[in-house]
Amino acid sequence: GASCIYSQQTFDAANCGMCGRACGSGQECLMGNSVCTSETPVKLFGGSPACAIMADTRVTCWGSESSNSRGDGPSSDSVNPTFVQGLTGVVDGCAGSSFACAYTDRGEVWCWGSNGSTQLGSNPSDATLPVKVSVGVASEPGSVTSVSCGSSHACAAVAGEVWCWGSNGSGQSQPTNTTNPSAPQAVVLGTSTSVVQVAAGTDFSCALLTDGTARCWGTNQYGQLGAGLPTGASTIYPPAQVSGLAGAA
Repeated sequence: GASCIYSQQTFDAANCGMCGRACGSGQECLMGNSVCTSETPVKLFGGSPACAIMADTRVTCWGSESSNSRGDGPSSDSVNPTFVQGLTGVVDGCAGSSFACAYTDRGEVWCWGSNGSTQLGSNPSDATLPVKVSVGVASEPGSVTSVSCGSSHACAAVAGEVWCWGSNGSGQSQPTNTTNPSAPQAVVLGTSTSVVQVAAGTDFSCALLTDGTARCWGTNQYGQLGAGLPTGASTIYPPAQVSGLAGAA
C-alpha cells in the first residue's frame, strides 16, 4: 500500500522493496524499482545516461539525471537502474548528451531528456518521460530499423529513408542549412537505394544502404565523412559516398 516504502538499506530478495513480496525462484529484487524480475539485459546503450534493454523489452537507465534523461519522471541521480516509464516493445536505443531515444517493434520512435536543440523531435521543452517522435510513415511494425544519437541530434532509418532531428550547426541533421529543424525531416541522400542503418556522431551523420555503400554528411573537420573531401570545420557537406565500403551491408 501507500506505506510500503523501498529502502536500499533493507533490500533483500525475500522482502522486495520492504513490500512483503517475496521473489520467486530464480528471481531478483530489482533495486530502485521494488519489483521482482527474472529478466536479464539483452542490449546496452549509453552516453548520458546509460541504459539497458531487458528481455521483456522494457528499458532501464541509470546515472546522471541531468535534464531528466533517465525517463523515469522527475528524480535525482541514481546509482541503481530505474525503468523508463511507459515504454515497452523496445528493439534498440541510443543515448546522447543528457537525452536518449529508442524504437519499438510497433514502428515508433520515442525520446526523453534534454531538448535544448530539439533533439526530442518537436516537443518544446525537456521531457521527464518519453515523447513520441514523428518520423516517416505512420507507425507500422518493422518500419524502423535503426536509431542513433549524436551529442545533441538523432537519426532513424524509417521505411528505407533517413530521418534526423536536433542540433544542426554543422548540417548533421539537415545538410541543406544550419538551422535546427523544428521537427524531424527526411535527408535527401541522392540515391533510391534503401537505408538499413544510421549512425550519428558529433556534428555528422552516416547511413548504411542495402547495396553495401554508405553516405555521410555534416562536418568533415577530421575527415569523418570518409569520402576524400577537404577537411575543415567551416564547410558543410551534403551526403557523400564513403570510399571503399561497397559490400559492407
